[in-house]
Amino acid sequence: MIKKVLVAEDDVHFRKSLEEHIKSWGYEVVCANNGWEAYEMLSDQPSATFFAVVSDMRMPGGSGLVFCQAANRHGDCPPTLIHSSEVSYKGDGVEYKNISKLKEYFDFVKVTHVKPKYNNDFRYVKEFLESISVN
Repeated sequence: MIKKVLVAEDDVHFRKSLEEHIKSWGYEVVCANNGWEAYEMLSDQPSATFFAVVSDMRMPGGSGLVFCQAANRHGDCPPTLIHSSEVSYKGDGVEYKNISKLKEYFDFVKVTHVKPKYNNDFRYVKEFLESISVN
């Protein structure tokens, strides 16, 4: 059975490139334009439909933080990688000086800083997916 990965990313070109890479590693990919859309996809599916979630942090219409908050209330969230080119985050009524602190609030989250965003080096995603495949 092919493992399904949910990708939440508002940048169309980055999302397409990320989707192509994840597919080339043998996963099925479902894409969302923002955190709310990703959460709706997650909540509409039976538990364990998605093997993992890969989400941008800063997105209009629902950030990665919004996704984490909604998924946490929903429960049974798959391992989630939040990536961002920025270290801090201010929005959605909160401010984080270091977004790595998100993992202290959501036990299913890993945070990765990506610089620059458009280098299309997705090794960090592959390493994340491989690390949860082992567990």
